[in-house]
Amino acid sequence: MLKQVTEALLPGGVLVTIVPARSSWDNRSIRYIGTHYQAIQAWRFFDESAQAAERFATFTQIVVVAIKRTAPLLRVPDDLRATLHGWRWDAEHGWAGAAPDELPATPIPARYQVPGTACQPIWTLTSATDDELFTFIEDRLGSTP
Repeated sequence: MLKQVTEALLPGGVLVTIVPARSSWDNRSIRYIGTHYQAIQAWRFFDESAQAAERFATFTQIVVVAIKRTAPLLRVPDDLRATLHGWRWDAEHGWAGAAPDELPATPIPARYQVPGTACQPIWTLTSATDDELFTFIEDRLGSTP
């Protein structure tokens, strides 16, 4: 899915994704995000309280936000790879490195700017019932066949 989202984003577009830090935040994801995106940040859900820690241990989710590069890098820079790898979670050992900050309750100081575009999205219908198809046509054309 990450590859499909990346292909759909324009350079400068903002990726926002929620991933389990123990299973989906693996070397493959780290390599892909590290080469295709810049200004990468992550936040963990929940604070360090015992109750919140228990909820985190259930889902281990982190929010990753990044800006798509104009062209992918050939390899992830070592310092970035170390940071991204540090966001991996293991129930036995905890964070592999520096844990992401707690998800903020207020806007972050350096906000991501979503670029404008003149192109329109193209929708592809992969499956629909007759009723769904007729509703779609009626919404677009104002009448049904």
